[in-house]
Amino acid sequence: FDISPECIHVNKAAFEKRGLHADFVVGNLFDAKCEQRFDIVMHTGLLEHFSIQGQADLLRIFSNSLKPGGVYMTYVPYAGGRLYRYCMERTMRIGNWKVGPEVPIETFREMEINGLELVEEYPLDALYQLAFLRGAFPILGTLTLPVVMIITRHPSVFEQLFFKLISGYGLFAEFKRIEGF
Repeated sequence: FDISPECIHVNKAAFEKRGLHADFVVGNLFDAKCEQRFDIVMHTGLLEHFSIQGQADLLRIFSNSLKPGGVYMTYVPYAGGRLYRYCMERTMRIGNWKVGPEVPIETFREMEINGLELVEEYPLDALYQLAFLRGAFPILGTLTLPVVMIITRHPSVFEQLFFKLISGYGLFAEFKRIEGF
């Protein structure tokens, strides 16, 4: 499901290339009338592109599309990712930000989502934040590329250290649809 026909085309081609089948729909999630209920609903990198109210509206839509006991999983940029936040804000200021507005999420614990119970959430992927250096510091980003490549090729050595220093880039969350809701 995507509002962009181009995105649907790219994803459909990727599925076909791997011999996989899925149903693809071009449309606006906010207008979707989902008659079918699913065991699992999952997305990555979606909620952060909406206001707090838009995020809450989408979470209600996802909750309503699950069967009782169904699972909803998401991975979004984490507001606690210090390097990511700094680089995002700096990149926006200098006009290099290419993906539109983002509202990173600190936690889902405070959100009231009818019919969904938070099972777990945790930040991860500290090293991924290094990818934002290039946009925030175009010259410095290019100069540090060899260092970044060494660090990211040895994640077992550096991930824990960077996690302690700058936290994670993303926030993973899993919810369960409450029975009888």
